[in-house]
Amino acid sequence: MGFFDLKVKCVVCDNDTGLNRFQLKKDVWICPNCLKKLGGNRFFLC
Repeated sequence: MGFFDLKVKCVVCDNDTGLNRFQLKKDVWICPNCLKKLGGNRFFLC
């Protein structure tokens, strides 16, 4: 699974994220809606 895979699930809400997503760890992605709800800041993600 790389960045350009279109079929990636968000680990929080389990929805398809498309290309608008953030990587938490290797092969672990989160959608921008869940990131905002959790109070995360995209600049501090690895």
